[in-house]
Amino acid sequence: MLSHSDLRIPNGNQDISVQVFQQEAASVGILVDTSGSMEPKMIQAKMILTDLIDGLNPQDQAFLMTFSSRPFVLQAFTTDHTWLKRRVDSLHAFGQTSLLDSIILGLRAVKQGCYENKALFVITDGEDNVSVATHSVMMTAAKESKVPIITLWTGDSAVAGPHSARLYADLFPFVYKNQYFDVDPLQSLADASRGKAYVLSKPGDAAAKQIALAIANEIDNHYTVGFVAPADSKIEIELLNHPGSVLRLDDAPPDVTVVSANRPL
Repeated sequence: MLSHSDLRIPNGNQDISVQVFQQEAASVGILVDTSGSMEPKMIQAKMILTDLIDGLNPQDQAFLMTFSSRPFVLQAFTTDHTWLKRRVDSLHAFGQTSLLDSIILGLRAVKQGCYENKALFVITDGEDNVSVATHSVMMTAAKESKVPIITLWTGDSAVAGPHSARLYADLFPFVYKNQYFDVDPLQSLADASRGKAYVLSKPGDAAAKQIALAIANEIDNHYTVGFVAPADSKIEIELLNHPGSVLRLDDAPPDVTVVSANRPL
């Protein structure tokens, strides 16, 4: 999480003062695989979801959608996070996996959120086996929605396959390094939507809480920044105090750029 002191806007011998700094609330869709294969992982999935909800901005609105043989909206958008966690407690696993249909429906639902900052979180352990929609239709919906999709694959073990990928091993050391998981299309889904893909390869993994909090931070790391700069000047913003982080500017004038990251104050 950033504060205004983490940003520096140099201007000759005197820095430009940040006059507006506000964390943006988010509209969050939470999409949970409750198919039969999730039964041995449901306790951990509930813990992850609870930690994720606790890590959200209190002003964030979120909905909870489950999917097994078909998607089901268990809780519509709410800012009552305590009630949302109670709904999480009621989850149980049965049926098949309608992953593709559910992602498409989840994207439609999250677009109805009242905040410009939107994200869809998907937790699953397997591949689709019952959806009507095809993978290409789902990917098109993901690209066109412009909603970041954050995926968490929670499987039983490492799986080597033709589309295996080592995910974020360097950025997230708590994800198992040097292990490969057959998680495509989840990786391609995250890439296409400018989201992120995470992996938990074992039920009971101690990294689960860290991942949940990292996902909450990913959702809420959006800020509105305002300052007054001299006319016709090129503005360069420095990010301080967050080694390994990357600052991305959205809807900024073309003469505003990021010039450095990972530099301590």
